[in-house]
Amino acid sequence: MATTAATKPKPFHLRDGLCVGSGAIDGDHQRLFAALDDAAAQMKGSGHGVAQTVFLDILSDLARHFSAEERILAAVGYAGLDHHRICHRVLMEQARAALAMGCDGEWPTALRLLSTAVLEHIAAEDCQVRPYLREGRS
Repeated sequence: MATTAATKPKPFHLRDGLCVGSGAIDGDHQRLFAALDDAAAQMKGSGHGVAQTVFLDILSDLARHFSAEERILAAVGYAGLDHHRICHRVLMEQARAALAMGCDGEWPTALRLLSTAVLEHIAAEDCQVRPYLREGRS
């Protein structure tokens, strides 16, 4: 069967099984990956300025997400919050490094690196908070 635009898989997607049990956090994760998909589409054939603006918007969304997620984790009494905050700072450093790579003309690679780093963070760190979110500890 031929792949059409309607059936063509998106380049960035959140794998099944990576939901953490918070509508706010999971919704942000879904929106982030939708933004990465949109960015990949917008960057095709776009100039450097458009690509940089789109990437900076994603970094702003990521920073807002981290702040909101940390508030939620504090509210449920997540014992690993300090470590989680450090992981967020490291991920933002990785995101800024990807931005620099993009500014050097490697936008597709920058998007892939950011997507991979976010997926790895969700799998390794965010999924650890499931018991706290499901039990609704406060």
